[in-house]
Amino acid sequence: EAFQTFIKQYKGANAAKRMLLAQNELEGCDLALKWNAETSDARVEINKLGEQINTVASEFAPVNFSNDILYYSSNMKGQRSRIFRSQRSGGQWSPSVTPEFPVMPEGQVANGAFSSDNKRFYFTICRNDRAWQDIQSECDLYVISRQGSQWSPPEKLRDYIKMDGTTATHPFVV
Repeated sequence: EAFQTFIKQYKGANAAKRMLLAQNELEGCDLALKWNAETSDARVEINKLGEQINTVASEFAPVNFSNDILYYSSNMKGQRSRIFRSQRSGGQWSPSVTPEFPVMPEGQVANGAFSSDNKRFYFTICRNDRAWQDIQSECDLYVISRQGSQWSPPEKLRDYIKMDGTTATHPFVV
């Protein structure tokens, strides 16, 4: 309804462009309603993973390694964010552990993503001393590669991945 009202009433700057954007959003809403109607009998169960993973700190950016192994980011052990690992066994998640990754450069290490073959792990390192409080943190994307049972040292992705003066975070592998 809000998009329809906007389309009918907006007369401000860049009206034609904004109308196209609003129309696209409206079509997205219509598509979501259509898909919802087509799958109304489908049920989704949402479960809290438990206190072994969900702590009083911030846990974020979960990524599956397998059906029973989860990597995620947290600042649970101090102010700097790190990547942790938990494994499910018998329906319960194990206490969080630090994966056997190589020594990482200083900074906030978070937001991982595995390649489809699980042989490369992409992640973010942000360098700041304010524990995520400065939106202008300098963040770069890195990768480590599995070589047998070991991981390679972290390698910053090439400069064309991130333009100068920008920050890069939350890699996603396709």
